[in-house]
Amino acid sequence: MANIKETLEKEGFIIHQIRGISMLPLLDQYDDMVKIEKAHNPLKELDMALFIRDDNTYILHRILKVYEDSYLISGDNQNTSEKVPFDKVIGIATGYFKQKRYVSTKDKEYLDYLDNLELDPAKRKPIARVMKPKPEWLELIYLIRNIIHDDESIIEIKDYEMLLQLACQQNMASFVFPKIDKNLCPAEIYKKWQTRNDLNVKKAILFEQERKAILDILDAKGIAYCPLKGIIISRLYPRYGSREFADNDILYDQRHMNEVKDIMVNRGYMVKYIGTGAHDSYLKEPCFNFEFHRILFEEETGLYHYFSNIWDSLIKDEDNSYGYHLSNEDFYLHFIGHFYKHYKGAGAGIRFFVDKYLIDTKMTLNQEYIIPKLKEYGLYEFDQEITKLTDILFNKDMKEMSIHKMSYIFSGTVYGLAENRINNDISKMGRLKYFFYRIFMPMPRMKSQYPILKTCPFLLPLMYIYRFFHIILTPEKTKRLIKEIKAFIRYNDQQ
Repeated sequence: MANIKETLEKEGFIIHQIRGISMLPLLDQYDDMVKIEKAHNPLKELDMALFIRDDNTYILHRILKVYEDSYLISGDNQNTSEKVPFDKVIGIATGYFKQKRYVSTKDKEYLDYLDNLELDPAKRKPIARVMKPKPEWLELIYLIRNIIHDDESIIEIKDYEMLLQLACQQNMASFVFPKIDKNLCPAEIYKKWQTRNDLNVKKAILFEQERKAILDILDAKGIAYCPLKGIIISRLYPRYGSREFADNDILYDQRHMNEVKDIMVNRGYMVKYIGTGAHDSYLKEPCFNFEFHRILFEEETGLYHYFSNIWDSLIKDEDNSYGYHLSNEDFYLHFIGHFYKHYKGAGAGIRFFVDKYLIDTKMTLNQEYIIPKLKEYGLYEFDQEITKLTDILFNKDMKEMSIHKMSYIFSGTVYGLAENRINNDISKMGRLKYFFYRIFMPMPRMKSQYPILKTCPFLLPLMYIYRFFHIILTPEKTKRLIKEIKAFIRYNDQQ
């Protein structure tokens, strides 16, 4: 409901799709639309008021009581109520659309509904949540299908703004932009979409030029390197710049870590971190983010041992002196391992599945080699699950995919939600084990974060103390900790 306040001020009313189930059975999510007019306080009891909560979310609920400067408000499908000051209420519902049939709040149908409504929230029996796919989820899927299958059919879009928001969250706005009809999409939304697409194409050009300059320096200095992940996958996409990305990943000979650092610093990069985890990170304005991988997986992950000696298996490039590339099979194993890490952690959005589809259809892969490796490293069942989901997403009837799977894919960003990771970890470990795991991380993780432990493991107790105070004294880390604690509590409540 972005910009609704401005629209009400300018136009005096707005028509918007219902989201959520708090106003059932009157208003059903995704199926019904509501007409909201600008509010002139005070409103009266039983009016449906649109108000803004402190977290800037817009809520449409019913007024149960009117006080001197506030309202007691509750959704028709809720057991709870809340006090809302007059100045937070910006709109009043004056009608709604049921299956495209308009019903005014003055019509007998609506007044009969009010006569039968239980006004005491404590006595209500809320209707259980019936999850449905959000329209923009399916619209984005069908737009992607049209592009990968070169299909010219027209996809009906209910809300272009919501679709753009989802496409941006999933890093798919540039991919589907060619299928957005300029004549049907509102001009303001189309302009935003076009700007996003143009900026992404420009970003791809800048990254390609910068990457070539950096790799030329590595080559000249005799430092072996191997481009990874998105650098390779983007070549499979149907249009230049259509794969949105945040960084470039490059495997390099870690014996030259300090030399690479000097190269990047001399090119104006800021060192975000170096020597910890699996990669070093470098940032530079306006948009550059390079991750130089010393290893492909950390020690505690399944594929660590397979890729620990990857330099012995890399294939030498023909057009340079120190450049290498992965075989198609090793590239696929690395991709699936990376996909697994995200999907079983915070989650993985639709772009991962587009990547999977394009790799499967455009790369020649020796399955007789891949399948035994997947089984050996415990990834075969995951690969089968993802292959099935990919086939449903881009080839089959979407009714074959559960709403929970769709929600998991679309409810967050391309890299999921932090709360998903917490829930997945607690589900796997149990609450008590997870609690101690987060406070006293196992030695492999601690070594990855604090390399000094590789040579001085006896410092582990001190590093636990250091880690605690580092989190408490770093505002960004403290915010993440608070969010994690809240998610942990919510998980307990759900249980």
